[in-house]
Amino acid sequence: MSIMREASNSVTRFTRLESVLGKTTSLSDSPCTGICTVTQWGDDRCKGCGRFEAEIKNWGKFSDLEKKLINLRNSKDYNIRQKKIT
Repeated sequence: MSIMREASNSVTRFTRLESVLGKTTSLSDSPCTGICTVTQWGDDRCKGCGRFEAEIKNWGKFSDLEKKLINLRNSKDYNIRQKKIT
């Protein structure tokens, strides 16, 4: 399998994850959009949700206030899940 095909399959896998994430009900919910460039490509900051690697790894350890502050910071420049609330 070529590198391009592997990359294409990986992107497809993460895109499908978005349908599993469901609707968000709180600003402290994970902002993950299902397309993580940190875990997939090794970026320092995710191009999907805007979180830094340490924020992704430690998300479960943050207080609700810390999660909300991270999401508010990222909502200006990234299409986090909380923006999709209708």
